[in-house]
Amino acid sequence: MGDEMRMGPISPEVISGLPGRAHGYKAIRHQVAIAQQDGRPLCAMWIEIDRMPSINQSFGTKGGEFVVAAMIGRLLTVCGDQGCVSRMDSDEILLLLPGMNQDQAVRLAKEIIAESAAPLGIEGLQIHPSISIGIACLEPDEEPLNFLIRADSAMMVAKENFGNTFYLSGEVLAFNAGRAGSKDMEIEASLRTGIQSNGLDLHFQPAVNRGGASCPLRH
Repeated sequence: MGDEMRMGPISPEVISGLPGRAHGYKAIRHQVAIAQQDGRPLCAMWIEIDRMPSINQSFGTKGGEFVVAAMIGRLLTVCGDQGCVSRMDSDEILLLLPGMNQDQAVRLAKEIIAESAAPLGIEGLQIHPSISIGIACLEPDEEPLNFLIRADSAMMVAKENFGNTFYLSGEVLAFNAGRAGSKDMEIEASLRTGIQSNGLDLHFQPAVNRGGASCPLRH
């Protein structure tokens, strides 16, 4: 059964129970230094709750904070003490996973997405929340900021792919290239179909200057 909204005073810090952005930046610098010193893996998940502008518009900021709190609670239920969690923005969470490799991070991301999908009750309505996750695995000698940016960029790809999913940082370029290639093939297929079915009409656009006089064609 999904969570049900309980009315009452709400503070962003109190309702989430999480440290904020400054702590997140400090934590990532600290964890990167330890990982590089010890030669241990480190993964970062940048998590964003999908469709929050629509939720805030429908239920107000109080309803929005309830959704954020519920989603953070679900995240913590799945993660337990496996990682370091910071609230980077109103609906964005950074999860650092020391000692966790890519395969383990992917399994955890799937569990988090599944747990987050349970319905939420707000003002008698059932909504079906979802999240987008970007995963980055620390590379040798990588700077903390670049590490963070890669996780954030992967999350944005997940959102562009309609959310409720995750992407790995290394898949971002492949995804963008594949999407561009797919679009080119769609255009080519449409043109071929149009030519074969005589569905294309050729129209000439006259070239005129501002005064309305015809302009000579240039070869």
